[in-house]
Amino acid sequence: NAHVYDWKVLETSRHGQYGKTPGKLWANDFTQQPPFFATKGLSFLNAGNDLIYSASLLYKYNNETGALVWAKRLAQQYVLPRDPKTGLGVYQFTQPLKRAQDHRRQR
Repeated sequence: NAHVYDWKVLETSRHGQYGKTPGKLWANDFTQQPPFFATKGLSFLNAGNDLIYSASLLYKYNNETGALVWAKRLAQQYVLPRDPKTGLGVYQFTQPLKRAQDHRRQR
């Protein structure tokens, strides 16, 4: 939960927001976003792999079917933006919000 900033769009980040209440976790709604949508979190693959693996183990050992659903959803986020010709994957499925540029424009 600390590394999922927004369950509805699966905005994740390697920088966790600790101390949050767990919320609905697997019962959250989900709306698929296009590849490379802008977020405040950075969806690095190395953090995503850990979340996918952890959720898969929750399914394997605790039979938490919701965890498996979300593991597959998160894995799919890294598959969707693959290069259509080569099939090469991506390191992030989102792009950072351009806060500094937007702030300068407002001056």
